[in-house]
Amino acid sequence: MTKFVVFVGLAMTMVGCNSLVEKDTQTKVLTKHVGWFYDRCLVIKAPNLPMGTVVTLVDVEATKNMLRSKIIAPAKNADECSPLADDRKDVNSEDGKSFYLISKPTQAETTFNFGIAVVLDGQNDSLPILETFDLNNDGTLDSFSFCATSEGISFDVWSATPYKSKNIWNGYYYLGYDIESNCPER
Repeated sequence: MTKFVVFVGLAMTMVGCNSLVEKDTQTKVLTKHVGWFYDRCLVIKAPNLPMGTVVTLVDVEATKNMLRSKIIAPAKNADECSPLADDRKDVNSEDGKSFYLISKPTQAETTFNFGIAVVLDGQNDSLPILETFDLNNDGTLDSFSFCATSEGISFDVWSATPYKSKNIWNGYYYLGYDIESNCPER
């Protein structure tokens, strides 16, 4: 009887280890890049994203508003992408950010104009939209927020509750003019 219990325990341990290995392999396949978007302009630290790359857009004012988009082409000027305006492009370009034009379905034009964008390597558009929002691969969906700073918009991704959990990503849109800050203390 003792040998049977040890065998069952050992078999269960091996099955548990096997599923952990499979899970790690699956999560490493999906590299996630995070950026922010304003209108049809995506700003992200991911150079050379190909046309057609799938982007998930999140409305940070109402995070239940999410939709798929695709990269159309690199953005080249302020007419296409307002973060590239002369009075703001230097700050918005810092840290190797790239600018892309993205598609937005017609219904999105009336629902939200800015927010956080998640890009999955491999153009995995078959993945359910909510599964793209576990950026740190801890098994829990992350939270999104934005707030106004004195000269721009701060976008954040949190491991759980905004401003109370670990901040796992931050992006900043420099507007080039003063606005009233409403960001909570961190």
